[in-house]
Amino acid sequence: MQPIPPKPCLATSVAAVVAVVAVAAVAVLAAPAPGLAAARGSGPTLLTPLDGEASFGEVVARAPAGARDAVLVVGGRWAGRVHLVGDGEARFTVRGRVGPQSVTVRFVAGAQVLGAVTAHRVWLLPRSGAVARAATSRDEALSGRLATLGRAFSGWAGVYVQDLSSGSYASWNADASFLAASTVKLGVMIEALRRYGPFPERSAVWGDISAMISLSSNDAANRVFLRLGDGSESRAAALLLARFQAIGATATTFPGTYRLTQAAALDAPAPPPLLTWRRSTARDLGRIVSAVHAAALGNADALRRTGLTVHEARLGLALLLAARPEGGPLLGAVKAGLPVAQKTGWTDKARHVVAIVYAPGGPKLLAVMTYRPGIDAAAAARLARGVTAALGVGSDR
Repeated sequence: MQPIPPKPCLATSVAAVVAVVAVAAVAVLAAPAPGLAAARGSGPTLLTPLDGEASFGEVVARAPAGARDAVLVVGGRWAGRVHLVGDGEARFTVRGRVGPQSVTVRFVAGAQVLGAVTAHRVWLLPRSGAVARAATSRDEALSGRLATLGRAFSGWAGVYVQDLSSGSYASWNADASFLAASTVKLGVMIEALRRYGPFPERSAVWGDISAMISLSSNDAANRVFLRLGDGSESRAAALLLARFQAIGATATTFPGTYRLTQAAALDAPAPPPLLTWRRSTARDLGRIVSAVHAAALGNADALRRTGLTVHEARLGLALLLAARPEGGPLLGAVKAGLPVAQKTGWTDKARHVVAIVYAPGGPKLLAVMTYRPGIDAAAAARLARGVTAALGVGSDR
């Protein structure tokens, strides 16, 4: 079996990874199984969100017998109260809160509290982010701005952006193939969430899944990858290839599994030198991340293409929201306070990021790939800042 070559993407110490795994394991053991209260026929049940999910603000809980009202508490603060009617389900919409929070619903009858349910580590996103329109129309003016930015980069660059509210998109060199570095860990994440569902956060491999994305740990990624193939690298690579193909990321490869071909019509006027290792394109990375986002919203086509359940997709989106930006070109490039679901990848030749920025006007997707031997990280960051500024989500600093 050919070993997977190490990548200098993000230097993560063994101690840090072990700590993440240990914390995750404690959380898994401590958390009650979803639906357990309902199965016993006693107590309230939280239907959405569940522990560790990304949430667009919808909260639904089933009331215990005798409850008359429900109170919502978010991050320890009162957030609403509803009177129960009909089927005994309490429904809330969380507004004005973003970031990781606890979400609690308490059921009461007068002054008596009959029960409460809590979801921990919920990544709250703005309601404006709950849309996922497919790419439908090319924004030529924005594409022109991206072309100016891309041509000015001191090396090779590929950029793809999409407004997920309107379906408009723009690109420069978006179908050029680049060394992918850690960005293709997205495929490992998706396959692992599928394999260890329906509640992968309760599996023994969850610590590695989390470290692979949140810390971009190469060791964790290798362990998960080999588990997917039951110890066979070629079997795991075939699974990832099939998943990339199903999502539509047809130019994305994992080592030894896919030979790159390009059609004449592709938007690739300036591809970097051909490299035989992990590869992807800016457009492909955008397709992968947008598919996870759409699946988290329950989009039937995205659920089919990713193979995920809504819960699994929301876990994956939460991992991307928690991912560290260090090493990627997007660090400091986004307006403060906006949630960003992202995956970076970098080596001494490449600096990449694919992300969804959850702006008040709706989610904006961007993928920026850069390549040059001895790459200037500052130059890649300037390109990313130009892209975020063009999308209206750039940092004010």
